[in-house]
Amino acid sequence: MDKMRSKSVVVFVNAKDGSYEKSPEPVRKAIADPALGNYVPRLAVFDPAVKTKFGTMSYEQIKSGSKGFREINKAIKAGMDSAGAAGGAAAGAPGLAPRWDGKISDGEQEDWTSAAGTKIRAQAVRFDGGRLSLMKPDGKVIQVTLQQLDGASQARAQELIDAAKAAAR
Repeated sequence: MDKMRSKSVVVFVNAKDGSYEKSPEPVRKAIADPALGNYVPRLAVFDPAVKTKFGTMSYEQIKSGSKGFREINKAIKAGMDSAGAAGGAAAGAPGLAPRWDGKISDGEQEDWTSAAGTKIRAQAVRFDGGRLSLMKPDGKVIQVTLQQLDGASQARAQELIDAAKAAAR
């Protein structure tokens, strides 16, 4: 399971605290699926970019045991295997963290926005183990996964990763 940590994300939403409304559209659709029944909790497992749904489980399935968990685990592994065979994000599993680690840029500070809307100014300096290292103006480095960024910041991070991979060839 450890090697799958950066390859999938389990989404927890609580209708009482407003996190459901803030969840990405694919998550809301997965959780609202009538096939999951009327009870909570419900489980939805996605890739880090929340583009590929690996599986969902109803309250009854969660309560009854591990078969559903095994099926989701298989789906995640299949996504990882196809991503590895393709040398990065797989056509059948978009959004999986690229299998590439290295220095990103010597570039400028840029504005980055989290999926929750928090903005920071930082320089992308490294992509390693599925985590993007961002150096703030004060020199402090923070690490984020791509799914922690909003769509525009994810796209920018992917551009930098792709450019660094091309330059490394």
